[in-house]
Amino acid sequence: MTVPQKSQEPNTQHQELCVWLQAVSLKRDKQAFSKLFKWFAPRIRQFGIKQFNNEAQASELVQETMTNIWRKAHLYDQSKGAPTTWMYSIMRNMSFDMLRKFQTQRTESISDDIWPLDNALATDDVDHFNDHLQSRNVTTLLDILPENQRQIIFGLYFQQTTSGTAGSATQPPSRYSKIETQVSTE
Repeated sequence: MTVPQKSQEPNTQHQELCVWLQAVSLKRDKQAFSKLFKWFAPRIRQFGIKQFNNEAQASELVQETMTNIWRKAHLYDQSKGAPTTWMYSIMRNMSFDMLRKFQTQRTESISDDIWPLDNALATDDVDHFNDHLQSRNVTTLLDILPENQRQIIFGLYFQQTTSGTAGSATQPPSRYSKIETQVSTE
């Protein structure tokens, strides 16, 4: 029984790819790289279109992958695996890097859309954004409090003072005021 011609073709192709990759690795042979590119670029592009659903990103994947193959050709070891496996690994890793980059860019663009609102809130008058129901509730409860506590709460909610500033301005009575006075005079 004779072996069909198709089963020998992948082996021949494998050998050609190894020769081209070694020529790129050892001599930086541009013709060999051109042959690698012609053989491999359509496969990368097809993968990129499936992965990204975008022809521009697929073309970028081809460019980045082939650039890495050119740079890293010296790292290929024929005894460890087929050249297609090695090149597909580079392509896969590059596609993951691109997906991460696109995801990060999407997040950054979303945050850029949010920041102007945050800046507008910080620069506009606070009175425009006060919650009128909360203000009414706080005002009602302020009437119940003693004067010194009322001043602190009023400063915190209506004048946007810090708790330290509001507390130091009113100096609420202390249980230890006599002791504090004696210690400070000594």
